Amino acid sequence: MKSLFAKEEMYWNEKFDVEDSMSFLPYSSSSMKISSADLSTAPNVIQRTLPKELSDRIGRLANGSDMAVFMIVLAGVSALLYAYTKKENVLVGIPASALNDENPPIQDVLLIKNNIRRESTFKSLLGQIKMSVGEALEHQHIPFRKMVHSMNFEYTPDGVPVVNTLVSFKKIHGSDFAKAVSADTVFDFDADHDSIRLSVSFDGNRYDQHFMAAAVDHLVRLLSVVLFQPELELGAVDMLSESEKHQLLYGFNDTETEYSRDKTIHQLIEEQAERVPDAVAVVFEQERLTYSELNERANRLARTLRADGVQPDQLVGLMVGRSLEIVVGILGILKAGGAYVPIDPEYPEERIRYLLEDSGARLLLTQRHLLEHVSFAGKAIALDDEAAYSENGSNLEPVTGPNNLAYVIYTSGTTGKPKGVLVEHRGLCSLKMMFGETLQISERDSVVQFASLSFDASCWEIFKALFFGAALYIPTAETILDYRLFENFMNENGITATILPPTYAAYLNPDRMPSLQKLITGGSAVSVEFVQQWKDKVQYFNAYGPTEASIVTSVWTASTGAVDRKSIPIGRPIQNHRIHIVDSHQQLLPVGVPGELCIAGVGLARGYLNRPELTAEKFVDNPFASGERMYRTGDLARWLPDGNIEYMGRIDHQVKIRGYRIEIGEVEEQLLKIASVREAIVIAREDANGQNQLCAYFVAQAKLKATELKEAMARELPGYMIPSHLVQLERMPLTPNGKIDRKALPAPEASHYETEYVAPRTLLEMKLVQIWQEVLGLDKIGIKDDFFELGGNSISLMRLIQRIYDETGREIPLHKGYQDVTVEAMTLENWESGFEQDGHHFMQLNKHGATNVFCFPPGSGFGIGYRGLADKLENRYAVYGIDFIDDSDRYEDMLNRYVDEVIRIQGEGPYVFLGYCFGGNLMFEVAKTMEKRGYEVSDLIMVDSWIKETLTPTDTTENELQETMEDLSETEKELLDNPLIRERVQQKVRATLTYEAQLINTGAVQANIHELIAEDSDAFRMEHQLPLWRGAAGQAYAEYKLAGAHEKLLEPECIDGTSLVIHRILDQIMEQNDASRKVLHGG
Repeated sequence: MKSLFAKEEMYWNEKFDVEDSMSFLPYSSSSMKISSADLSTAPNVIQRTLPKELSDRIGRLANGSDMAVFMIVLAGVSALLYAYTKKENVLVGIPASALNDENPPIQDVLLIKNNIRRESTFKSLLGQIKMSVGEALEHQHIPFRKMVHSMNFEYTPDGVPVVNTLVSFKKIHGSDFAKAVSADTVFDFDADHDSIRLSVSFDGNRYDQHFMAAAVDHLVRLLSVVLFQPELELGAVDMLSESEKHQLLYGFNDTETEYSRDKTIHQLIEEQAERVPDAVAVVFEQERLTYSELNERANRLARTLRADGVQPDQLVGLMVGRSLEIVVGILGILKAGGAYVPIDPEYPEERIRYLLEDSGARLLLTQRHLLEHVSFAGKAIALDDEAAYSENGSNLEPVTGPNNLAYVIYTSGTTGKPKGVLVEHRGLCSLKMMFGETLQISERDSVVQFASLSFDASCWEIFKALFFGAALYIPTAETILDYRLFENFMNENGITATILPPTYAAYLNPDRMPSLQKLITGGSAVSVEFVQQWKDKVQYFNAYGPTEASIVTSVWTASTGAVDRKSIPIGRPIQNHRIHIVDSHQQLLPVGVPGELCIAGVGLARGYLNRPELTAEKFVDNPFASGERMYRTGDLARWLPDGNIEYMGRIDHQVKIRGYRIEIGEVEEQLLKIASVREAIVIAREDANGQNQLCAYFVAQAKLKATELKEAMARELPGYMIPSHLVQLERMPLTPNGKIDRKALPAPEASHYETEYVAPRTLLEMKLVQIWQEVLGLDKIGIKDDFFELGGNSISLMRLIQRIYDETGREIPLHKGYQDVTVEAMTLENWESGFEQDGHHFMQLNKHGATNVFCFPPGSGFGIGYRGLADKLENRYAVYGIDFIDDSDRYEDMLNRYVDEVIRIQGEGPYVFLGYCFGGNLMFEVAKTMEKRGYEVSDLIMVDSWIKETLTPTDTTENELQETMEDLSETEKELLDNPLIRERVQQKVRATLTYEAQLINTGAVQANIHELIAEDSDAFRMEHQLPLWRGAAGQAYAEYKLAGAHEKLLEPECIDGTSLVIHRILDQIMEQNDASRKVLHGG
């Protein structure tokens, strides 16, 4: 049947596509999606009368037409949105208007879309708007949802359309239109007595008053230009006032500071060797060097290097493990006149070879055990060999100055190959002012050297200590990998200052490091909660800076008291650095408007090694300071009103993962090199803890294993560049324009991996699975799934080990964490240690529930059998399971331990118990013990459990043991292939059946008993005249029939029916208990 709105639908479907979304001014602060609560908040309002000459100009252009006035101001607001967002498709809402009284519109708001480019003029934009408004009014007779059907449109949770920006003219539109939509900003114009007034109402939760006032000023300034120069390109319009420009260029960048302009890095360190010769300079394990010893040893190495022909600016490779040789090698190369190229020995051989070849290094300083690590055509010198050091330890005559190279650090490259950044001495020497004035480093400090040598944060750490006569402590790699060992290291060595990635620092406890005084984080964003945790315990600093600007460019210092920000800024420019935030044509952007963060000042690198085109692209002439250069970072940021800067991510597809800057293109290129991979795209996704992870999607001719892909990529890329997730797709999702639809790429889940799903079989395995799910942020994890294939990394592994320790008290040694990367392997490895005793605690088998239900183990002795029931009761009832406690000397003690476990979970009654088969008999005895101790059990749910009135013969117990062991599932039998586990399971089952054999249920409980009887059990009872639980109930008793055989009641084939009956009983119990509370409290 043809639609009533066929003509209108065709127009709007052609007008919009899935890439379209509403335009709005950048929010002043990070905010959540609109909630219904926001709608009730009264908006803030700014009112302004346009200057007379501007009002007169609009009046003359409109020539008496109210609609023309509206189109002019609508064009102005659209141009403002383009200037602020730089998005070419600008979509705003306007009130719907009746063309005549007989044909009123059927919705309140229409959407207007216009395409604006930098070269657009106001004249051309006005022509577009005239056509857009006319067409929209002609096709307005259509339901709103049909109008926006083909675009990316949002609604509030209450179903109200979100039209972020509305523009109206009161003489045409009145004032009731805005009630039907949720708007961030409404530009409402009015005209009276030859003047035009503007009232801007806006959401105060999203926008700062000063920001909106400035936006209104910019609108007025923009109109004042384009209405008198309608042929001027909109991209050339300057909206900023002179005072704004002065603030951006000089007020926020008042950073000029005197520093040792004529010195080099090694000369600053030589000054400390002369000032405090006997002070400790560097420590590694049991080895240490004083400043005098370090200086002398570096001098001896430098003479060897000069004898080998090292010249100023010559690059020398430095590939050493964590040791004193790191510092000796760096200082020796600098004193010789060369520049060092740090190479992490953990890198793949191919990457090491590339760095050596690209740098042209003819000399490589290393250690004896690494000499065979990679083939090298030049000369290799082992720093742990005394032959590397000449006899003369005096200072050398300097051959380099502040403009010579200090080091070349390689960062990820867009072409698929890393690029070397050429950093000179002067930038590092200027940093001494920031270290001293901002961080207040002194000779009394002890500094930890945490970062990898190939990461420029290592330069920060080393020189921050050695510029001031402080002590530098180098921990082992093993210490860094285990943050409990790291905390011990910090304590034992009295570390006072450290710079750490926030992803690592988040798992440290400031209370366990009382000596720590200064914490600097950098490399990735930090949360308000993180800052709140640290800022009152230490001096806390958040730093930002690319390698191309000598490590650091801005620093934010936390103050005491509450953090009144929604996000943590990257701070203000440091001494002798300047920051400009500009658009794509290097024009300054207003405060609050995102743009590219560009850096100027003494810290700029020389450029990129062997990459003149890239150097020219990224290091450009500074348009704000003649004769100077400016580095374009590619980072998106904006000024905040107080002069701090908010970092907002990458403009391009470069991302930061755990502090490492990674070019997506390099990772994609390596993935595409693998045979049969036809398409690949790599993106950054947040994990459950808000940290970025690389996720690769690929299309291949054959099914590929993630492990094999990772192994292939690891031959070319360092570990931090290997995607955490590799998801194979049949085809890439595309937008209507044929581009890959990044929004449609599926979230990585365990189901994307090749391992067949195997559910947990014991409470221990279930507990581990739950911990894994929380750490990795996945909903479904099997016991055979590999931790690293599921997206785990070294940081999340440490988090996992800590969570296991926190929840179980069991500590998994880190090396076993790397070996045992499945739940099954962790369980098998740790069973012998008594880890399975955690089954002696009640464990929640589902995630959410308002009321607790305690389930007691059946004859198998294991509580895992209630897992299916727990899933069915999710979000309503919290189901707890426990194994049979088989290590008590007396049964009375065992029953009391169950009671202790119940009240550990829930301190006060009433309590609800459930038991299947023998679990009901055990539950009855525990309930009696609860009552003896003064606790109220309101209800017992007996799931096909027979009251026990006679002893069980020994031979029957042995037969039941064999039957139980044989009646296991295939995966459970696989678990029992391990002799130790089989012995433990048999021990558990025998202990359970032994208790059952001697048990006789006597007496009654002051509780309601709900007896659920299976079909086959009912017939058996009738035949043998077996008693029911009726006489044991001190309160009400009720019977319920269950479909299915006894042994299948909790299995998949029967669980739906069983859980439905239990759910109804629990609902009745809750109603009864609620009613009792109301009577008790006089409700």
